[in-house]
Amino acid sequence: MAVTHCLCSDTSFAAIVHLRDQGLTMAQIRRETGACAGCRMCEPYVRLALATGQVVFPVLTAAQVRRVMGSPEVPPPGRAPDVC
Repeated sequence: MAVTHCLCSDTSFAAIVHLRDQGLTMAQIRRETGACAGCRMCEPYVRLALATGQVVFPVLTAAQVRRVMGSPEVPPPGRAPDVC
């Protein structure tokens, strides 16, 4: 099974990468699309899409999610994320 979009906002990762290529920041993409604003299960995939340009992913394991979410874009405790 492939993961290709945010389910809550029905936004494809291709659309998210396109917005990145247009110069939008991750925070702007979140506001524009609603991606990562619902259940947030798409956040690791969105982070990977923005970092790599890849738009189709296999389902990530829990260890892979932890690794992606442990990236420098994770804010310090007590601070709201400035990313999807």
